[in-house]
Amino acid sequence: MKAPNGKPTRLNERQWLQVRTDKFKKWFGDWELAEQAEYLLGNNYASILTGNEFQKDETPLTEKVVKYYLDKYNGRIERDNFGTVILDKNGVNDSLSHGIGRTKASAFMAVPNIIQKGRIIDKKENWKDRGKDTYVISAPVKIGGNGYVGIVVVTKSKINNANQ
Repeated sequence: MKAPNGKPTRLNERQWLQVRTDKFKKWFGDWELAEQAEYLLGNNYASILTGNEFQKDETPLTEKVVKYYLDKYNGRIERDNFGTVILDKNGVNDSLSHGIGRTKASAFMAVPNIIQKGRIIDKKENWKDRGKDTYVISAPVKIGGNGYVGIVVVTKSKINNANQ
């Protein structure tokens, strides 16, 4: 049994279970949500970036990001107790389909650290009946002197059992 900080809990099993009940949280407040907010809004950054990463030029952003992932991580990142996550053009294109800006372009460099160091804040099984489970991993990041909450969505296909 772990405490929210990842270290072994000092509570016994009954206490550990009790403080996670809806009844306890209604009476004393949702301490898990408060702790999560404190983590995400804190300054224990998974990555600190200048804001100048992946500058705009004649090379498409997709190519630059994928090359970076291949050169630095061999296109894969390991997360303890989770497995291998593939960093590829499909993931970059999916992210870009939701918009782009200077900060987001830089944030692609933080993705591997968010996956490794972040917290899983949500999980959906068989998301939209598409045969994939999704995991939302989040961590604080600093870009150009400003703090942000970095979010990475990883899908796990039930068909080929790969994380992406």
